[in-house]
Amino acid sequence: MSDMYVADSNEIGDGERKLVRVAGMDVAILNFEGELIAFENRCRHQGGPVGEGMLINKVVADIDEGGRFLGERFDEDEVHIVCPWHGWEYVLPTGECAAAPGLGLKRIPVTIDDGRIYLAIPSES
Repeated sequence: MSDMYVADSNEIGDGERKLVRVAGMDVAILNFEGELIAFENRCRHQGGPVGEGMLINKVVADIDEGGRFLGERFDEDEVHIVCPWHGWEYVLPTGECAAAPGLGLKRIPVTIDDGRIYLAIPSES
C-alpha cells in the first residue's frame, strides 16, 4: 500500500464528494455525516460510476398485521448511494450492496494528515 495525496480536507465539505483518478483507479471520496469515506468508483453490477449516483434514504414498505401493503416511506437511519446506470444501491458508510449483502464496493482507506487527504492505494504486484 502507498498513501497518495488526493485533496485538501477543506475541498470536500459535509455532504459533498470528489471523484479522483489515482494509480489507474477511479475513486469516489464522500464526506458522509462528517466522515470521509472512499470507494473504487465502480459498481459491482456492470462497472458503472456509482460515485456519481444520488444519495437517498432506504425505501421501506409498510405492511400491516394482515399482510396488506400500506405504502412506502423513507428510513431516516439508512442512506444509500445509487448507481446511475442500473440503480444498484449501496449502504453508506459501509458500501455493502443493499440487495445482495456480501457484495460491496471496494473500500479505500482514507487518512487525513495536516489537512491533507490521503488514500491507501494497493501497490501493484
